[in-house]
Amino acid sequence: MKKKLLIPLIALGAVFLAAACTVNPSNGSSEFFMNAFWRWVITTVFGFVANYGLRVVVLTICLKLLLSPIDFYTRKKNKDNARIMLRIQPEIEKLSKQYANDPRELQTKKSALQKKSGYSLGSTCLPLILTMFIFITLWQGFTAIANQMNKSMYDTLQSQYYRPYFNDIDAATASAAIDGYRIYFIENELTVNAAYYEGMTDTEKTDAATAKLEARLPAGVVSFTSVDDEGFVYVATYYAQANGIPYVFVSLADANAAIGDYRKFFIANDLAVNKSIYDKAKYSDDERLAEATKTLEKEFSADITDFTDTDRQTKPFNLVKTYLAQMNVFRAYEGLDINGERVGKGLKEEFLWIKNIWRADTWNNPIPNAEEYAKAIGVTSIDSAYNDVMARVGYEYIGVWNGWLILVVLSVGLNFLNQFIAQKQQGANNAATATAGAPGMAGTMKIMMYMMPLMFGFFALTYSSAFTIYMVTNATMTLIVNLGSSWILKLVDKKRDGGGGGVPRIKAAKPVSQAKANRDKVFKGKYTGGYRKK
Repeated sequence: MKKKLLIPLIALGAVFLAAACTVNPSNGSSEFFMNAFWRWVITTVFGFVANYGLRVVVLTICLKLLLSPIDFYTRKKNKDNARIMLRIQPEIEKLSKQYANDPRELQTKKSALQKKSGYSLGSTCLPLILTMFIFITLWQGFTAIANQMNKSMYDTLQSQYYRPYFNDIDAATASAAIDGYRIYFIENELTVNAAYYEGMTDTEKTDAATAKLEARLPAGVVSFTSVDDEGFVYVATYYAQANGIPYVFVSLADANAAIGDYRKFFIANDLAVNKSIYDKAKYSDDERLAEATKTLEKEFSADITDFTDTDRQTKPFNLVKTYLAQMNVFRAYEGLDINGERVGKGLKEEFLWIKNIWRADTWNNPIPNAEEYAKAIGVTSIDSAYNDVMARVGYEYIGVWNGWLILVVLSVGLNFLNQFIAQKQQGANNAATATAGAPGMAGTMKIMMYMMPLMFGFFALTYSSAFTIYMVTNATMTLIVNLGSSWILKLVDKKRDGGGGGVPRIKAAKPVSQAKANRDKVFKGKYTGGYRKK
């Protein structure tokens, strides 16, 4: 068995060793090669399914159907092994008596007898290794994809946040600044992330920084045709900063039209964010409103009803401008038009009751805070721009749960059910192998029945809902395949045994009382003590 397992185990180890050589094109960092493979499968192969949650369901079903023949083969081999052990049981008992004083020789003879009879555990180990490999790589893959999707979503929202600021920078102006931006980006990248590039040659540093640049501004871009082109916002930002252009590109008309809306938003946001403070102070509704209004008027004078040209550099104007940018972000996230009407699904990825499938199906907010976002994309911290960009989206989801723990409960429950059924189905096989002198699996199966569901529950609580959707769908498919395989194997057994069924169930003899044993002997005519034999 060891020889048979040696080659696949070596191959599996080689795959893991080769994984570190893969480079993530989006950030230039090394990554497990299966992460790239699953990203390609989920985003490209199954890209025809619009909703990511449904896409994960379809992927899981396809994977399970693809692997179901291996699962069926494993179950059949387990039954065959149990049948073989029953058949050679008398010979094993004979060997046990013959080599009772030589355990090593006894084990050698047993192994030779099992091999000669066709008994093999190796054939059931390989499918388990394959299943575990897929599970582990999918877990890593979904984690990487979730982090990448969160980053991609934020980058897009950030571009929407800055969009109102660039109404006066046209495509031609940005095109003229592309070369300067490329040089600036690489120099800034090498300075800010110097620790990351430590140990590299100058050429390697430049190549790695260039790879990061090209993730947002492809090397082939030499000019922009419109302000909607990819990378325009980054170059426009650089141009504005390099030339000392203040962010005052929001028109006066837009700013004046938004004054009233900004006041309402500010007060509503203050009441929501500081609710615990107002609750502790036992403020009435009127007192809460008065406190929120005071806070507003510290930054935004109560008498401002309209902006003029001279107000462009004032704090109130900048606050309204920021508000308009945050509204732009919120509309992009929700898929709303300028009038608040839904025109698409937006950038958020919902599935059934889950608000954001890249977050766990728990009580946590669907919108990650700055600390959570930094951890997700693998950096120690991010600048305050994240809070500015996500302010309105975060406000709309204050107190909202991302999910209702339904997937968590399902993942635990379905896996417990699968383990329970598997333990019951293995009853006859375990009894057969244990009776024949092989180590039984009953104890191990019982431990797994409780440990596996708890492990899946941990994954469901701490990782993305996308991965939990995979676990729940996989557990459901496993239940269906399990029951279907068992039914088919029973039919095969009945046909082969002439209707007698499969592996006979072996039960341990129950202890009986001496009185009952004596009564049994009386009826069999083997005992007369105290009774008159008739």
